[in-house]
Amino acid sequence: MNEVAAKPYIRLLSEFGIQSRLPGGLPVEGWTDAYLMRGRSEQQYTVFVRASFTLADAAWIGKERGPALVLSNFVSPRTADALRRAGVQYLDTAGNAWITFGDVLIDVRGRPRPKGVAPAAATGNLFSTARAQVIFALLAWPDLWQAPLRELARAADVSVGQAHNARQLLSEAGYRAGSRPAGQSDLLELWAAAYPTGLGAKLTRATYSGSIEHVRPAAEPDTLYISGESAVPELRPATLTLYAPREDSLLPVVNRWRSDGPTNIEVRRAFWSAPDGTRPGVQLAPWPLVYADLAASDDPACARPPKTGGSPMLDLTLVPDDFLEPAARVVEKVLATSPSLAPRDVMLVGAWCRNILHRALGHDFETTATRDLDLALALASWDAYRTLATTFPAVGHTGIRYRVAGIDVDLLPFGEIEDPDGIVEPPTREVPFSVWAFAEILTASLPLALAPTLEVRIPIVAGFTAAKLGAWLDRSEYHETKDAADLALTLHWYAENRDVQDRLYDTAKGNAILIDEQADVQRAAANLLGVDVAALIGPQRLSELLARWPGDAALLTRSLQVRGAPGWPSEFGRRQELVGALSRGLNAST
Repeated sequence: MNEVAAKPYIRLLSEFGIQSRLPGGLPVEGWTDAYLMRGRSEQQYTVFVRASFTLADAAWIGKERGPALVLSNFVSPRTADALRRAGVQYLDTAGNAWITFGDVLIDVRGRPRPKGVAPAAATGNLFSTARAQVIFALLAWPDLWQAPLRELARAADVSVGQAHNARQLLSEAGYRAGSRPAGQSDLLELWAAAYPTGLGAKLTRATYSGSIEHVRPAAEPDTLYISGESAVPELRPATLTLYAPREDSLLPVVNRWRSDGPTNIEVRRAFWSAPDGTRPGVQLAPWPLVYADLAASDDPACARPPKTGGSPMLDLTLVPDDFLEPAARVVEKVLATSPSLAPRDVMLVGAWCRNILHRALGHDFETTATRDLDLALALASWDAYRTLATTFPAVGHTGIRYRVAGIDVDLLPFGEIEDPDGIVEPPTREVPFSVWAFAEILTASLPLALAPTLEVRIPIVAGFTAAKLGAWLDRSEYHETKDAADLALTLHWYAENRDVQDRLYDTAKGNAILIDEQADVQRAAANLLGVDVAALIGPQRLSELLARWPGDAALLTRSLQVRGAPGWPSEFGRRQELVGALSRGLNAST
C-alpha cells in the first residue's frame, strides 16, 4: 500500500474543533503541506508522515516553511514527551496529540496503542546512552568532529567503536562537522529533548534537600559542575543540578544536605573528559548540559533556554564578526605568548564587552565610543603576567596597558594572585588596583566564540553590572562618572528585555517584585537586576558592596544617562526612583 488515508486524521482534527486541508491521500513516509484552522486562528504546517515514529526520526524534520506536524499510527508517551520539548507537534490515530497555533492548544496524552498497530521496528537509536554521550561531546567541543576517534571516545567516555558508530549514524542523517543540512532540525534541540528521559535519567546518582548556595566539593582537588537553573543566577534558582566525576559520600555531609523529605538538589555523574583538561573547584557544566537541564525545567522562566550556553537574555549570534575579529587577534597573541594561560582563563571585560552584550541583547543604537580592549586574566602566579609585560610594548604609564596586535589592551590580572578584598599589585605597576568580584563574575560567565577554534569568557549582564558597581564606588570618589553611563545602560537593557519581563510576569518571585514596585516595569526590572547581581556575587561580596553603596547618590543620579536609548528618563526624580529600585534588589537577600 503506497498511501494511507487522511480520513482518520481529518476526523480526529474535526473532533478537536479544527478544520483541515489535507491531501486525500498521504504518503506512507514523506512530506506534504497542510492548513489547520479554528476560528480566526490558522497555520500552515509541513506534515511529516510515518507509520511509526521515534525521536531519532525528528532529525529529518525542518521548520523553514512553518512548524512541523507529525502524523503517525502511534507516538509512544516517551517520544511524545520528547517531541513536545523539541517543539515538534504531532497527532496519532489513537488521538494522542499536541497541536498549538494562535489561540489553539490541543494536548492529549495517555491513549493506548490501537489494536493492530505494531511497535516501531528496532533501529539504530541516535539518542541511546552511548550515542547521546558522543553527540554531547561534539556539541560541547566542535573540534572533535575532525579529531581522531580516540580523542572523541575519550571525551565522551565511550569505546572507539561506539564513537565510530555514533559519528557514522550522524553522517547518515546528514550531520557533519557540526553543521546541519538545510531543512533539518537542530541537533541540539533533538538531543536536549531526548536527554531528560534518556541519558540524563541514567546519570542521576542521588537527590537531596538543602541550601543551594555556596556549594563546595567534598575535597579540595575535586571538581563539581553546576547546571540547570543554578547555572543562570538571573533566574533566582530554586533547584540545583550538579555533575560530579566521582561518587563521594562526604559531598552531602560537607554541604549539610539531607536525603529525607522533598528534594531540590540532584547529583549526576560527570561522564565526560574535556579535551582542554579539567580544573578543580566549582564551575559551570558544559553549555549543552545547561541547555538541556533548563529545557527540562517546569519553571516558565526557563522555557526558552540559551543555545549559546548561558543567559536566556543573550543571543550572541547577533554580534557582528567585526566586533569579534579584533579581540580574536589580541587573544591569540596573548595565548601564544603565555602557554600557561588557557582560553577559559581569559574574560572579555570593559567597553568591548559592553558593546558585545549590547548587540547580543538586540540593540543597535550607539554606545560610548572606545578603541581600548580590556582582558581579565585568571592567574595562579605572576609568571605569566611578567612574560606578557616583557613581550608587548607598554602604552603610557599605567603598568597594565600594552600594544597587542595593533590594539591598546588593558591586561587585568585576578584570581589566586589577588588579596581577599580583590586588590592586585602587578609587578609592572606601582599602585595597586581593584579587581573586585572578578572571580565570581568569571564563574557565572558565558562562553564566547571569537573564532571557530577560540572560545573565551564573557560576563552575563548581572556580572557586567557587578563590575560596574564596584568601579563606580572606586572612581566616583575622585568624581569620575563614566561608570554611571554603563550602569544606566544595564538598567535599560533589563527594562527592555523580553526574558526579564517574562520572569516578572510568569514567576511568583517576579510577581512579588512587580507588586513591590506597583507594577512599574522599569522599576521592577531595576529591582530584579539588583537581585541578580546579589545572587551572582554572593553574601561576602554583597556585604562589601552594600557597605559603600551608592556612594554619592546625587552624583550617581545626575550621571545616570544613556544617549540614544528610547524611553530612558530625562527627569532627575525618575532616575532617582530607578536607583532606589536597584538598591532594593541588592538588599532583598539581607
